[in-house]
Amino acid sequence: MNADINRRLENLIRMGKIKTIHPAKPYMTVTVEIGEITTAEIRYLNLTSSTWHPPKKGEEVIVFSPCGVLEMAVAFGGLNNEINPAVSEDLNKYIQIFSDGCILSYDSKNHLLEAILPEGGKARLKGDLYVDGGIHSTKNITSDADVIAGNISLKKHKTSGVKAGNENSQGPVP
Repeated sequence: MNADINRRLENLIRMGKIKTIHPAKPYMTVTVEIGEITTAEIRYLNLTSSTWHPPKKGEEVIVFSPCGVLEMAVAFGGLNNEINPAVSEDLNKYIQIFSDGCILSYDSKNHLLEAILPEGGKARLKGDLYVDGGIHSTKNITSDADVIAGNISLKKHKTSGVKAGNENSQGPVP
């Protein structure tokens, strides 16, 4: 075989690590270090086209090159290694860890969805929230609007049996 055919065969499937990341539309590209070679910008496979899950520098990838031509290659990521180890050994959990330490986890065995935010992190829901179950908080719950339990308004309710002096009033009136 000649040198060109040998090079193309060698380049069909290669292992490497992400060197640079270039987020752009219509698709993201990366450069990959494969031994002493650094590829040109090549496409990066996101597992579905409807999600945005960029790779990390140093993430291990497999590079598939049609016809052995690295300029046409696509990088497939998500391989675990010593730098990016598997985040769990529990097959019942789906876990996403973000670069700031935020963890989203769903445990299908225990039916438990968790969001663990880093120090100073906040969660924002836009729209109405319906909770079919109890709520427990370890800190105060605040509202800029009225709080209504049943049909009793926290801001506008009146109490019955109000008497002067140090006696307690009766319950709230809707």
